[in-house]
Amino acid sequence: MTNEQTAEREFGALEWIKDNYPKFVLTTDGFTQNRKGIQHLHVFRWLLAEE
Repeated sequence: MTNEQTAEREFGALEWIKDNYPKFVLTTDGFTQNRKGIQHLHVFRWLLAEE
């Protein structure tokens, strides 16, 4: 998400939700970031993660 408008669109909608559930933005970007408790994750790494 190199474009600030894209980041605002993706994170902004989740910032309005006021609950205690984890929130994620999944993309194919190589570089990830976190913003106000919302985790930005690489979708393929997230799918392959073992818990």
